[in-house]
Amino acid sequence: MKSIFIDTHYLVAIINRLDQWHAPAINILSTLRKSRLIVTESIFIETLNYFAEFRSEIKLHAANSIKSFTKNPDVEVVEQNSEIFAKGMKFYESRLAKGYSLPTASQ
Repeated sequence: MKSIFIDTHYLVAIINRLDQWHAPAINILSTLRKSRLIVTESIFIETLNYFAEFRSEIKLHAANSIKSFTKNPDVEVVEQNSEIFAKGMKFYESRLAKGYSLPTASQ
């Protein structure tokens, strides 16, 4: 089974029906269902932070969506800890000219 790392951009697009990338994100779901998805707890935090200023019902939808990802057996949730954070920082610092976010680098 192929493994695919999902990031905040993808999660926001899936959760937010008004996001400009919602339709394309939904369209690739059938492809992703054949894969093992990998996401970090940091990505979940970043996604929930994105929705922090939205209406309560949208925040609840975002929280429920994240919960469903955590319960999905085809999704591997990588726990955040000091060791992973340090590796992410090292990776980030070694590629300053690249466009990596720290949660992505911590993966």
